Amino acid sequence: MPIPYMGSKRAIANMIYKIINQREKKSTFIDLFCGGFAVGEVFLKNGWDVIANDKNKYIWSLESLQRLQSLGSLQSLGSLQIYTKNYKDIEIIKDAVVYCDPHYLNTATYNEANFNHAEFYDWVRNISKTNSVYISEYQAPADFKPIMVFNKRSLLCGAKTNQVQPSEKLFIHEDLFKKHIKV
Repeated sequence: MPIPYMGSKRAIANMIYKIINQREKKSTFIDLFCGGFAVGEVFLKNGWDVIANDKNKYIWSLESLQRLQSLGSLQSLGSLQIYTKNYKDIEIIKDAVVYCDPHYLNTATYNEANFNHAEFYDWVRNISKTNSVYISEYQAPADFKPIMVFNKRSLLCGAKTNQVQPSEKLFIHEDLFKKHIKV
């Protein structure tokens, strides 16, 4: 059983997969801030090729790696590449689906106090010209539109247990949003 940690997507990974899989053709899934690999794992199990990255190389727990090894025996798996680089240093394959779960603005910093959100969103705008990019966040600039809202309860709020946290959303750039709207 995975250890709960701040930012885990274990509880909503299947919902994220479902909405992205309904909108996108199966291809390469790039999980740029993969943390415990909850979202990327669902895509891998469903036959997508996955590129998993997290700059914090210590985030990959032994349990996560053991889980990946046990997945290796399944024949329906896509390929998996693992990196521990800055998100800007990962090669973004044209037409790959990119998922970003960055350090949330105005929240705990995961020891990444120098994460530049404005620079990140500029990078996303550029990558969105050739790729579908999905972002998990509480808030985003006005040109990013929420396509799904997740209401989660947090067990990591100190003495208050099961406290509702702010609504997490799955955002896309407005150009991708317009592309998927049926007129």
